Amino acid sequence: MVRDRIISVGGRASDAGRGDSGISSVLVNGATAVGGVSTAAQTAFWSNTVALKLGTNTIQVVVTDASAINPGKATNSVVVKYQPEFIDLPLQVFDELALASMDLAADDKALSDRVLSHSLKSGPVGLSVTASGRLAWVPTEAQGPSTNLVEVAVTDGDVRTTKRIVLVVREVNTPPSLAVLPDVVLAPGVEWLVPAVGTDVDLPAQALGYKLKSGPIGMSIHPATGIIRWTPSKADGPGVFPVTILVTDSFGAAGEQSFRVTVSGPAQTPIFAISSANLDGSITLQIRADRGATVDLEMSGDLNTWVLVRPINGQGMESPVSLVVPTDPTTRAVFWRLRQR
Repeated sequence: MVRDRIISVGGRASDAGRGDSGISSVLVNGATAVGGVSTAAQTAFWSNTVALKLGTNTIQVVVTDASAINPGKATNSVVVKYQPEFIDLPLQVFDELALASMDLAADDKALSDRVLSHSLKSGPVGLSVTASGRLAWVPTEAQGPSTNLVEVAVTDGDVRTTKRIVLVVREVNTPPSLAVLPDVVLAPGVEWLVPAVGTDVDLPAQALGYKLKSGPIGMSIHPATGIIRWTPSKADGPGVFPVTILVTDSFGAAGEQSFRVTVSGPAQTPIFAISSANLDGSITLQIRADRGATVDLEMSGDLNTWVLVRPINGQGMESPVSLVVPTDPTTRAVFWRLRQR
């Protein structure tokens, strides 16, 4: 369906014939024109409204004098075009880092079956407009907050219309995060410190603060640098302590990270025991010591002079070391001792 366009036409008609032959009528496309038409006048001004179709139209004007002979005719071609127009769009507000989409509705006043095609003339980086009029954009962190002027166009293949719309991007705060802190094993009496590293993707950059949410007595964290510090005491071992660190941004949004601190137990005195006596006169010893400790196994025949038999690296109380050692073949009197370095 094509809508007719109503336009107004008008002009001046004159009769250059005999003085008694005035203009009697003016017809525009077969309809009588209205205006100052007078049979007594040789000049008349007229006007009329004409319904025209989309495309090229012919307007014919016929002027008749009093004798109705030799009517004057004039023709003119008029091209009618209907310009598609955008339907008004209110101010659009979107969040950064989220998909923003909308349909650009346009009205083709010709009500024909013509296909309208949309396009983007100017706008921020990353924004797109499909031919069907779908606007899509994911504003980046750097693009928010901001106010953006976007110019779009629509065409029916013949006439193009442009329109400017305003898109506002709101700042959305993203909580900070902490780098992973691995579990750690500590020895009593040894100071331990490690930095907690927080990151925040928001722009402009925000100041981060650190806090110890939970942890053992005596552990601390610097509120600005994130340095965690603790010296476990002998009373803390053996034990396992869960620790949770918080990092917050300027808006109070927080991220957290948890890990475990294990404190080893107090040092154990190395011990050994005769586990068996052998037929050849030797004996088998089982020696236990703290993991990491170095113990010397020494032998003496008189309790005055001691001879190093073997250094033993600590295997831990759960893994004793077995040694087969000879005895004195004459007296079979041998003394053994363990000496921890």
